[in-house]
Amino acid sequence: MSNKIPKNIFSEEAKLKAKNTRENSVKQLAIPEEQETHLLLDYFSKTLKLYTTKATVMNRLARMEFEYTEQATYDGEIFSRSYEVPFEEMGKFLKVGVFGVNSKKDNFED
Repeated sequence: MSNKIPKNIFSEEAKLKAKNTRENSVKQLAIPEEQETHLLLDYFSKTLKLYTTKATVMNRLARMEFEYTEQATYDGEIFSRSYEVPFEEMGKFLKVGVFGVNSKKDNFED
């Protein structure tokens, strides 16, 4: 019995979407020890300010159509991005899926 997945199992539309996602995704540059995401609630301007070096967070925010306010690069590749989200949009922003910390595979130790 073969464990290979048949090549024709995915539609052409799904294959094209996956290809576009791979081509347009930010690649992870920061090593695990240097990956960070900072959140700041600015009560004066009523915005949530976010800085991240984690590609997964940047890609998820891009898919949610949040635009970054600043971007830092290293050797021509995206290293980090900053975002500002008005308080009114925080509900959309603070979805569990943005940071991916509720996954059973995440293991946080003291």
